[in-house]
Amino acid sequence: MTGYPSAFVVSRVADDYYKKFTPKEFSEYQVLAAAGNSPMVIFSRKPFYKLEDFKGTKTRTSGRQADQVKLLGVAPVSMPAGNPWTLSPRESSILH
Repeated sequence: MTGYPSAFVVSRVADDYYKKFTPKEFSEYQVLAAAGNSPMVIFSRKPFYKLEDFKGTKTRTSGRQADQVKLLGVAPVSMPAGNPWTLSPRESSILH
């Protein structure tokens, strides 16, 4: 979900939606909570001042975010979430 100011807000919206509409696809499950992501944050060794600065860089990301960063000319690098600090100096950023 995008357009929400924080993970807390998007999680509350998703939880309220579930409670209001209770999708039949979940009828056999005990849903404990609904959760969302916060806005994306980039941790980088080099500063990015404009969108063009991303072109030709690499970033650790996957899934839908990988598709999005490709549009900026970024090469997505897939690696486990527990290993972000093992990026070599050639990789330039970590997308969360």
